[in-house]
Amino acid sequence: MNCNSPAPSGNPGSGASVQHVGKEVKRLKTNPWHSKKETDRKVYHDNTSCTEGNNIEKENRQSGTGSRPRCEHCERLDK
Repeated sequence: MNCNSPAPSGNPGSGASVQHVGKEVKRLKTNPWHSKKETDRKVYHDNTSCTEGNNIEKENRQSGTGSRPRCEHCERLDK
């Protein structure tokens, strides 16, 4: 393998895609998740760069959309 070759995109098995922009690496869409905590917003997340989605504690994180609308922050990150 050439040392100047770009690193492979994505993390096998994670379901996430990775976009390389110069030296910056942005995580993109992955399998959706949401919070099962009653006091959290009723939205799902699918972008690993979403700070709100990443702030969901492990014990409150539930896989899937939960029939909820998509997080606006995740939508903006995809643009």
